[in-house]
Amino acid sequence: MTQRGDRIGAAARRFWQLAGGRGLYGRPVDLERAVAVALPLGVVKLPKLSTSKVTEVLSRIGTVPWSAASDRALRACLVADVGVGLVFLDGADSDDEQRFSLAHEVAHFLLHYIEPRTRVVEALGSAMMQVLDRSRPPTTAERLSSAMAGLSLEPFRHAIARDSSGTAAHHRTEAIEGEADDLAIELVAPEAERADLAHLPPESLALAYGLPIWSKDSVGVISIFKKKNS
Repeated sequence: MTQRGDRIGAAARRFWQLAGGRGLYGRPVDLERAVAVALPLGVVKLPKLSTSKVTEVLSRIGTVPWSAASDRALRACLVADVGVGLVFLDGADSDDEQRFSLAHEVAHFLLHYIEPRTRVVEALGSAMMQVLDRSRPPTTAERLSSAMAGLSLEPFRHAIARDSSGTAAHHRTEAIEGEADDLAIELVAPEAERADLAHLPPESLALAYGLPIWSKDSVGVISIFKKKNS
């Protein structure tokens, strides 16, 4: 298995340990219920989700101000701060679309929010939580230590920018979206379990795991239609 595969597998195992075991949540997996048990994540469902609707909700609840460069439709969106987060889903989507969207945003929370915070605290100590949560600025020594360790103390603002075709506008965005897709599929349809169902046609796999028929095929789940932009 590749280093990326090891990381994805480890993240999935940690999530299901926190949730009490994947077997508790059926198949297709009730991911929303598992998230409520395992993570400090709330789920907000809004029909016809868009960047402007996310901005509106965040403004109403008084979080750190945020807005996209231009309004566009979204399938899902993650906003995380001070160790907790909100996942926004398009409530008009089908159950399988919402399951994959939620898994994708959970993957972002685990890989691109919690994991970097954990690395900083493990390397530099628990006092860094105050810096990460912006209770105080980092000292000069902490900035130097983090730079020498290759760690960032700055919040990762967002990876939502897209060009006119809906493609990720930056190679870093493309990379983390790929990681989130891989972990999303591992959460919903674990590779080890899928091996026992390899004889099934893609449509049956999609039905068994409650995945949309357009899910990406990088780990061999299903490949029927081109994946929609999200």
